[in-house]
Amino acid sequence: MLFALAGMLFAYTIWAFVNCYQYIADAIAAGQLATKGNEYDIMNFYMSSCAQYLVFAVLVFAMGWLIHRRPSTVSKKQSSRAGYGDRVAQDKDEEDLDEWFEEIRNEEA
Repeated sequence: MLFALAGMLFAYTIWAFVNCYQYIADAIAAGQLATKGNEYDIMNFYMSSCAQYLVFAVLVFAMGWLIHRRPSTVSKKQSSRAGYGDRVAQDKDEEDLDEWFEEIRNEEA
């Protein structure tokens, strides 16, 4: 799902870049925009129109990649813990908590 969203964002980035380029090229050709002295404004137009979507696409792709890799490691850990030893460790943790609460009750009394 995240890979598809990243792909759509990347496609939108390309579409937005082409439209930004065409808009600026048309404005320069019509004499409405001079590149000299307006470099910052041109770059700002590109950054606000398409660069942010490229960053979003990369971030969403990275999240999808991390999530895609994670289930294999989680399932291995869960399968190793699913045995009898896990239940014994859980009982030991509960006993430790019971002892801790008993100590707190004794200190308050």
